[in-house]
Amino acid sequence: MIIMKNVNYILVNETDSKTAARAIRNCKLPDIRHHLLVEAAGCDADLIRELVALRRHHPDAKIFGISELDRYCVHPSEAMNKLRREMSDLP
Repeated sequence: MIIMKNVNYILVNETDSKTAARAIRNCKLPDIRHHLLVEAAGCDADLIRELVALRRHHPDAKIFGISELDRYCVHPSEAMNKLRREMSDLP
């Protein structure tokens, strides 16, 4: 039996693990607990490939960086906007 996990957010961890855990725990966005966490360490091209693959499986999931999360909203960052723009050009 295969159980599909409902994923509403794909979170890019560009911080350390403690900061990421705290940011997710303190965030009050709807269904924030239904997320996948992707580590941003390494090559940007590898990160983009991984995010594109995840986006194919979870097309409705929003992609945010941990540093963008606030208690009740998201504050877009230039770095994540650049990453999202690069992804928008890919199939």
